[in-house]
Amino acid sequence: MSTMYLKNEKIEAMEMDGQLLLLNPDCLSVTKVNEVGGFIWSYLNESVTIDYLEQRILQQYEGIEPIQVEQDVRRFLDHLIRIGLVRCA
Repeated sequence: MSTMYLKNEKIEAMEMDGQLLLLNPDCLSVTKVNEVGGFIWSYLNESVTIDYLEQRILQQYEGIEPIQVEQDVRRFLDHLIRIGLVRCA
């Protein structure tokens, strides 16, 4: 069974200058994510797998290698988990 990921419901998101800012009130931190990070974040309202996110990215963005998408999504989610923005569902 694949791991499911879900955003921390306490996190507030706001867009500024075309980038998404994620505000964590528990530790008073702000994390800025790029366009693809914001795209991933938009799917984390519900529990999703890395495979699901990879497929959405490959459908949305052209000219990228699936293996690179997998590595980048894993790194991104691991980082978000470490800083408390996402949890395993």
